[in-house]
Amino acid sequence: MRGYTPFVTTAPDLPGAPFDIVGDVHGCFTEFSSLLAQAGYEIEGFDPASAAPIRLHHPEGRRLVLVGDLTDRGPQSNLVLRLALGLQEQGLLLATIGNHDWKLARCLRGNKVSIGGGLDRTLTQIAPLGQDFADAVRDMIFALPYQIRLPMPEGHPRAGDGVMTVVHGAAPVHHLDGGQENSFERSIYGYACGTSDDGTILRSDWADDYDGLRWVIHGHEPHAAPRVHNRVIAVDTGCVFGGGMTLYRVDDMTFLREPALCDHSGKNRKLM
Repeated sequence: MRGYTPFVTTAPDLPGAPFDIVGDVHGCFTEFSSLLAQAGYEIEGFDPASAAPIRLHHPEGRRLVLVGDLTDRGPQSNLVLRLALGLQEQGLLLATIGNHDWKLARCLRGNKVSIGGGLDRTLTQIAPLGQDFADAVRDMIFALPYQIRLPMPEGHPRAGDGVMTVVHGAAPVHHLDGGQENSFERSIYGYACGTSDDGTILRSDWADDYDGLRWVIHGHEPHAAPRVHNRVIAVDTGCVFGGGMTLYRVDDMTFLREPALCDHSGKNRKLM
């Protein structure tokens, strides 16, 4: 993993756990910004054609957490990346690496990767922003953890063992906190178990067998609605496939949703 050392990090311990966790964005900046506005976040004015980081804040000090897959398939991965860079610049970036982010970073590093899954669209969208921007994106992704531990207040219904884990793909008990050699791979890819007739990767549902005390929240596998199952919360609701984008408020255990403007992917994927 030249250029990246896999690691797990713990978020700041904020009284009451005012964390807002957003599912896979996949370049859908319009829906993303509308969802953030719903949650009370304020995006500072920006030039859409610039490469400058986009700054974001919440007047009540809430913290945004992203489950990964910021890019690919959607129409404005450039703006999503600029917002992530803005959060990094402010010292506020909390995000896990998704499989699409990982491929983008390796591509920008010069690795030979397949230009599929919408990566071609991302590369086209960021090309006008120049090499310095591409380098900043690569370095930002390589600075991300593959799991984030969110400190939970004692007595919260989902306090579990004192933290909640955010991951992109999968974190069964034996992979929590990087418990095994391949925890990084399972955290970003989940568990593939074949492909459908249209080429969609099928994944086994690791949440079915999850029996841990800790609550885990993840993206990666799109559902028609957020799902809570065996202390596992799934928040990818397939915005890029025409579903919607979901935000989970950790402190009060509620969901916010922003409907997709359209199926940005062109895949006509059915969400279950």
